[in-house]
Amino acid sequence: MKPRLLAGPTAHFHPEFNAVYGIDREGNILAPDGEYAPDVTHDPDGDVLIDGGPTKSASNNSFDVNSGWDVLTGHTGQYGYRGAVMHPSELWGAWAIDHLTTIADSDLIEYVLFAVVEVRDEDGDYPEGDPIGWAVIYKEIV
Repeated sequence: MKPRLLAGPTAHFHPEFNAVYGIDREGNILAPDGEYAPDVTHDPDGDVLIDGGPTKSASNNSFDVNSGWDVLTGHTGQYGYRGAVMHPSELWGAWAIDHLTTIADSDLIEYVLFAVVEVRDEDGDYPEGDPIGWAVIYKEIV
């Protein structure tokens, strides 16, 4: 069952950290029930880990890894880095809505779950470790 409509297509939607939302191919923001935002930590070998495991793309698109969660990449303005972790000074924007809507625009996908999450260092001090940035995670619902 598709989640209830939270907001129509808008580039002005501002998600709360660790809250899970949905987006459909028209750009409608949805409010799914019972979904959680997994923990995301920095991984020097694979950019980020989701709940301690690799992202969907890092696991060769295996839906068995972390229930299919992946991350948006390539949007940070950090020099020489094109990964998932946004600098704390960078802002959410229309780029995220546009990218998520593009992912949702498939006949195979009903909608896409997404969340904005803090990325913690891999030093093992989670949850007391300092956040090093943030990322947009997503999961395709087919």
